[in-house]
Amino acid sequence: MNWPKLSEEELQLLEELAAVFFTEKQCAIVLEKEEKAFIAAASSPISPIYKCYHKGRLKAIYEVRKNAFAMARNGSSPAQSFVEKLLQDYEFQKTVDQT
Repeated sequence: MNWPKLSEEELQLLEELAAVFFTEKQCAIVLEKEEKAFIAAASSPISPIYKCYHKGRLKAIYEVRKNAFAMARNGSSPAQSFVEKLLQDYEFQKTVDQT
């Protein structure tokens, strides 16, 4: 494929941008890459851009969930509700994935 080339520094920045939930379009603008080609690369699971973008996004989600679980264990009622919702969503998604 003819995806935009990103240096190691640009890939690190992409991961950081994704971790604070920048969209693919916003990342292309910050990285000064051609928008359509960048978004296409970010949509292809075999692209390094896709992998880096989703790695940053998922690591941020992990940190939020990890903190929520810690707060829930310490008795935070809002965190307990959030964790309960996460578990329900997880069970639902597992059911959907198995069908």
